[in-house]
Amino acid sequence: MAEDKAAIDIKTVPVDGTGDEEDGEHNKALQGSTLDDTEKNEKDKLLPKITIDSSASRQKSYITATRPDSYGMTSAMSDASAKPLEMCVYFANKTGLEMTLEGGRCTTAEEVFEQLMELLSLPSEARDVFCLWLISPLLELQLKPHHVPFRLTQHWDELLQKYTTSSEEEIERDEPVLIMQRNIYYPRELEEKIREPQMLKLLYSEAHSNITEGRYPWDTEHYFVLAGLASAIENGQFDEVVHTADFYRENLSQFFPHHMCKPKTTFFGKPKRDSIEFQLVQEHRSTSDQFRNHSIEDLQYKYLQCCWNLPYYGCAFFAGQIERPRSGLGLFGNPDMDVYIAVNKEGVFIIDDEKARLLLGLVYKDFSWEYAESAKSQYNPSCLPCLFIQFKDDLDGDGKYESKILQVFSKQAVMADVLIQTFVKLIHTFNDMTDAGGGDTVDGAPPILNQINIKENQEKFSTMLRSRDDLVMCSKLDKLCLATHNMKKESS
Repeated sequence: MAEDKAAIDIKTVPVDGTGDEEDGEHNKALQGSTLDDTEKNEKDKLLPKITIDSSASRQKSYITATRPDSYGMTSAMSDASAKPLEMCVYFANKTGLEMTLEGGRCTTAEEVFEQLMELLSLPSEARDVFCLWLISPLLELQLKPHHVPFRLTQHWDELLQKYTTSSEEEIERDEPVLIMQRNIYYPRELEEKIREPQMLKLLYSEAHSNITEGRYPWDTEHYFVLAGLASAIENGQFDEVVHTADFYRENLSQFFPHHMCKPKTTFFGKPKRDSIEFQLVQEHRSTSDQFRNHSIEDLQYKYLQCCWNLPYYGCAFFAGQIERPRSGLGLFGNPDMDVYIAVNKEGVFIIDDEKARLLLGLVYKDFSWEYAESAKSQYNPSCLPCLFIQFKDDLDGDGKYESKILQVFSKQAVMADVLIQTFVKLIHTFNDMTDAGGGDTVDGAPPILNQINIKENQEKFSTMLRSRDDLVMCSKLDKLCLATHNMKKESS
């Protein structure tokens, strides 16, 4: 309850997990990135920093509410709520900014954001590009302007119970951190026009984080291109004395997703010359030569340009599970596969969490969906809500389509459903508009989206995702457990 928790502190705890989101009426939930705040980039000169304790690996600071020794302290808590509150807001590059909130515990997300705007000297455009999130290892929440961060922390356990399958011990240990990140609604068409240094740095940091966490699947060649750009951004001009294979060997996770960071060694345990760290040295050298006369902002923009080509850029990520196809004898069955349900204004994407690969990608015109929840789920924790995704597939190109249905199990399926509905309503709105600037707006979507043709990239990404030549973007239907029935191609 709101009266159950009082003082607010800044602490440090171990981190090991992922996350999701909530609003009073199932807002968009974003299954979240794990933050590691033990490291500080000495070259981050654009954003203010605070010192973060690095005495233990994988730690982070957070804002937490602690219970008072006794209850019935309404008047005392009311007085405490009005007192100025010391807190910290973090960024995707693992730096933070300490702030004093004069409004105390009742300060809204909008008020915190406005103070950030002033402290960072951000242009007014940043109000559309970024927003505040509450993120923990188990749950992520994109805040609306009227949300009060402190109050949400008081109900954090309830949100975890409702939207995650975490154990009581995991819930007990979990704490949220306030972070400034990209608004999931902001269109990439407008983002491509941004050249302001502060905003570029924030956008680059978040894109880089999604690459290293495996949320943006890509082929090995592109991973190395991005790693070369990131190494030049983070470590400066290549220096053959400093930037050796040994230098990068201990920091590969800062540049590559986890599935690429396994070391290659010879029979005697020595690193192979074609191992990832040696290749990264060459990429850093090549990038430094190619962009020798370019600024850090130019490199960050180039990194973002690469990421903008991905259909799942800027997605909201929801944790889910899917069944694996039967293989072998199947005596003991196959364990479910952990996946992300990734949703943006282009479509829906199912991403393998462990191997960082795209399993299924569909733009909105190519599928239908349905949210379902069993009555048993109220008293049976193992009975999860699910999202059914139906789509056509013409594997042989002979006009005989197969209608396939994928079932994704997730306690966050209801929030994925709400977000999909929002984007689909936007598409229908644009279909009904008589001119680009007219028509109705969609409830729940920011005004900025109603100024953009949301269908602009539908054909482009639909073609990309259907191409059998693109091994990364092509759906891995053989990895999915699908319900199938045949159907004749509809005549046009």
